[in-house]
Amino acid sequence: MRRCRRAQDRAAMAAGELLVAYAIDDAYGLRCRRADRRMTSEGKPFFSRPDNVHFNISHSGEYVLVGVDRAPVGVDIQCHTSATEGVARRIMSADAFASWKASADRAAAFFDRWVEKECALKWRGVGIGELTQTDAPLPQGVSVFRLPAPEGYSAAVCGTPPTPPRLVPEDQLLNVSC
Repeated sequence: MRRCRRAQDRAAMAAGELLVAYAIDDAYGLRCRRADRRMTSEGKPFFSRPDNVHFNISHSGEYVLVGVDRAPVGVDIQCHTSATEGVARRIMSADAFASWKASADRAAAFFDRWVEKECALKWRGVGIGELTQTDAPLPQGVSVFRLPAPEGYSAAVCGTPPTPPRLVPEDQLLNVSC
């Protein structure tokens, strides 16, 4: 959290860690311990005890999204802000770019595409620098799924078919021990 300059980003990172602990306990009945946290060669974190439990955290604005699974998982949530034409051209095919230009809500259309691409990158364990117009196909059984998101946000998960997302109230998180 030291790398975050803004207090809001530090709070979101802390909330993400609490959500990970909650989700692992809820899904697998496991208590996460810092000593069990490992990193892949690409720097993607996971828990090694007792079987690999993969997780991914994303935060934007006032929301934090967490994915937890026995297999690799990538998640992304983004608040709709302005979308620049240069970035849109960089991440979209010519057809997708033309569709985006004609969209009535360019911000929503841009961020719907952005979260799909970013969660796939996070699933792979590579950085945002790998974001391009053409994506390598995902392995069989792995897909990108758009998630319902609050108004003004886009969200997606990459992995095996997800269980439906659910909101976790803050008071439930405060009862989780890491």
